[in-house]
Amino acid sequence: MSRWQRVKIGDFARSGSAKAASASNLPVYSVTKHDGFVPSDDYFRKQIYSKNTGGYRIVRKGHFGYATIHLDEGAIGYAPEDCLISPMYTVFEVDENRANIKYLYRLLKSPLLISSYSIIGTGSVHRRKSIPFERFASLEIPLPSIAEQERIAGILDQADGLRRLRQRAIDRLDSLGQAIFHEMFGDLTTNQKGWRSEGLDALITEGPQNGLYKPSSMYGQGTRILRIDAFYDGRVTKQDNLKRLSVAEDELRVYGLNRNDIVINRVNSTEHLGKSAIIPDLTEPMVFESNMMRFRVDEKQIDPRYLISFLQTKFLKAQIGRRTKDAVNQSSINQQDVKSFIVRIPPLDLQQRFVELSEASELSARTLRAGFDKAALLFSSLQDRAFRGEL
Repeated sequence: MSRWQRVKIGDFARSGSAKAASASNLPVYSVTKHDGFVPSDDYFRKQIYSKNTGGYRIVRKGHFGYATIHLDEGAIGYAPEDCLISPMYTVFEVDENRANIKYLYRLLKSPLLISSYSIIGTGSVHRRKSIPFERFASLEIPLPSIAEQERIAGILDQADGLRRLRQRAIDRLDSLGQAIFHEMFGDLTTNQKGWRSEGLDALITEGPQNGLYKPSSMYGQGTRILRIDAFYDGRVTKQDNLKRLSVAEDELRVYGLNRNDIVINRVNSTEHLGKSAIIPDLTEPMVFESNMMRFRVDEKQIDPRYLISFLQTKFLKAQIGRRTKDAVNQSSINQQDVKSFIVRIPPLDLQQRFVELSEASELSARTLRAGFDKAALLFSSLQDRAFRGEL
């Protein structure tokens, strides 16, 4: 590293950008922590910016932008084309005779630099520290020759490309289960395939039962507790990371979870209300928190693994929406609401065939995720070595 020059960003970069007129044909971008510049409509899946983009910053192709109050999260990138970004961003350009854009991008989004951003921020509000260009420009970075920068950028681009290919494959497999469900069972709202319909109450053998409440002082050691942040898309993730709390034996009997139990969130913000999961094989005892309900179903009528996929459908979420009770900062559903859900019930053998296909897809996704985790570690190691001059 001693053979590398260390220079301040301000030695080869300068801030500034023109403001757009009231009407502009340039596309609007957002600057994200994962992917840098991304078309705003694609990122948010809708238009969130004003139709009048007067006052937005014009960013030329190859110029950089960063979120002035979110830089410490890595929200920085360079423009792939001439575009507009919100005034909330800071824009700067670099002397490309001294700094390769791709090298600089990788460096500025590396853990090495991200750890520096929180130090130079101004203001007292957590996660809202402002980093004006003057402070950003004062950072010193390793800057080898242009040829060396290009070589390092090429290696990191290749490694990141492999990582992204794995992620795209995982994303496709994650959506495959939904596609299989729709193909086998059709539009459940119109029930175009004529499946038998029942209230969930007719399928429940135990529950719904609200979870266990304990004061925060009881957390820290003891029995694992399932909380709302520990499951996604119907599946419990990473049991080893669950919090623990002190639980009496009689509480464990009442609130203990078992394989194929269903839990559903009963109190939350509207978008998370009704979030649900099926309990997998447990490596040790586990209870569930008070903001959710637990119930069990008659497996001679409905496969709980089919039911958890059913609970993720638009048909079911619309039913939740009609039963939601809104209060200040939160919404809720109750036990009677859950019992009243209408469930489409295909023949049991068809449900089980869906489960077989879905679990095969999930197994492939888990294998890819393990490979992705290894690729992420490799990329992190390459970054660390690259910016220490060891590649």
